Amino acid sequence: MSAAGRRLNRLAHGIRQASRLRRLSRIGAAETATWRARWGSWIMKKLISVRQALEDPAWLGSMLGGESFAVMRTLLIAAMGEALTAAEVHIFTQLTGRAETPGEAVEELWVIAGRRSGKTRAIGTLAAYLAGCVDHRAVLGPGERGVLPIMAANTLQASQCLNFIKGIFTDIPRFAALVENLGGRNAGITSDTISLKNRIDIQVRPASFRTIRGVTAIGVIAEECSMWQSDDSRNPDREILAAARPCLATTGGALFAIGSPHARKGETFGTYNKQFGPNGNPAILVANGPTRLFNPTIKQSVIDRAYEDDPAVAASEWGGQFRNDLESYVNPEIVDACRARGVYRLDFVKGVSYIAHADPSGGAQDSFTMAIGHVEGDIGILDVLLEKRPPFASGIDDVVSEFCAVLRDYGLYECVGDRYAAGFTVEAFRKHGVEYRHSDMTTSDYFSGFLPILNSRRAQLLDHKRLAAQLCSLERRPSRIGAKDQVCHPFGGHDDCAAAVAGLMVRLVGTVVRKSLVAQVGTFRMCGVQQSAVEPDWFVRGDRFPPGDPRAWTGSNTIIHDFNAMKKANLDEHFS
Repeated sequence: MSAAGRRLNRLAHGIRQASRLRRLSRIGAAETATWRARWGSWIMKKLISVRQALEDPAWLGSMLGGESFAVMRTLLIAAMGEALTAAEVHIFTQLTGRAETPGEAVEELWVIAGRRSGKTRAIGTLAAYLAGCVDHRAVLGPGERGVLPIMAANTLQASQCLNFIKGIFTDIPRFAALVENLGGRNAGITSDTISLKNRIDIQVRPASFRTIRGVTAIGVIAEECSMWQSDDSRNPDREILAAARPCLATTGGALFAIGSPHARKGETFGTYNKQFGPNGNPAILVANGPTRLFNPTIKQSVIDRAYEDDPAVAASEWGGQFRNDLESYVNPEIVDACRARGVYRLDFVKGVSYIAHADPSGGAQDSFTMAIGHVEGDIGILDVLLEKRPPFASGIDDVVSEFCAVLRDYGLYECVGDRYAAGFTVEAFRKHGVEYRHSDMTTSDYFSGFLPILNSRRAQLLDHKRLAAQLCSLERRPSRIGAKDQVCHPFGGHDDCAAAVAGLMVRLVGTVVRKSLVAQVGTFRMCGVQQSAVEPDWFVRGDRFPPGDPRAWTGSNTIIHDFNAMKKANLDEHFS
């Protein structure tokens, strides 16, 4: 057989195996491993080893050279299944808690390290290697282009990684020669894409489970996925990564997730908790450590000052530790149990007494929200949840006008809310015949009061996706000076819908005062909302009655126990 014939047979053989490999997205882990072992050479055909590429200046030697990147070089070589030296194995064990190296390319690499560890540069270098030093054409269909998406919480973060890769494909001749030049020199490099002659595109893509589908990926980069937040899903990081993994099945590519540790929740912490150390899945490699383990050139004095300012934050930012001062506000199952499925709004019923609570906004970043509800027995019912998302094209006055029209539909001419733009908000509502009153409680106070209501299932919520997502994303931050915990949205998140509903529910039901409660928490005053400085443990648990309570009501649902109000007030002056 001629040389041309042999090449054709080999190509046909590769295409047949590629067709079989498409089954990987539909089969189990054990069979997947079997397929990888048998057909792995056809999935990833290396033109040069990672070690050779990282050591040769003509390839990638200039990108991760020197002492500051020695640890990262070791990690990348191990992740690609290549052998390590004895010294490198020692470093590998420090990073991963594993004595045995993978021996073959891993399916997922998670680098959870302190700030300035060189994570983005290292992964960008590995991305250039996968795109330029590995031949994927055997598994790409006619006209199909492989994609290496870079996803982050925003395009600015993802662009930082892309900029490193652009530098490689611009400044290193062997890589620059791969760039598409149709239309002129470097025409294949745009603000968000690098297109190569070998049918590979490196792209910045939004971290969305909707837009990542439908591509054939040779790898996926997830930048700072511990910080990914969204109001469109209860657990967005899980959904995004779950949508991305099937895109890798055809090519046998890997998921590369990098970032600094944050809260003890989400996909990053879950993966670390399950896969770090010797008992983790060999195909999922998790590396964790402080900044100076990855990059010893960072000055220790910089880190020491950070620990002096805030030890908890510094341990996360520089120490590579997940924060223990951030806790989830409420279990998603509890929120789901309080949700009336398929109910998006309840109509006005004559004879029912309604109240309203608002969370105003100027329309720059936050939504303007308002909740309307009523009480049935000791259950708070959410009837309406209005949200106007920014920007307000027609101005805030039109938003207030729209909300006031709904208030009148429910027989309301009064609304309570926070002190945002105090005088302006009052006048805006008054112009439409509604009296806006400022609440004495903070949003955090309302969230704290709403938690036992949720835990005891004394709230009936609407089937509102953003409300559920915001409640589930709230964080409890313990005070370091002995004050009450603060409840707020995570960095970059929102709580507008949740704030309006929390205020409404605390005002609707709170905890109805009982005779034994008076003895349990001390003195109080009857002023519509009971003020108390003590928060009983049974109340926090969500119990309806304290231990030993005869379950006798005072006969009034208008006196509500609010344990957060007046925390800054003079208690002797207000309590009697």
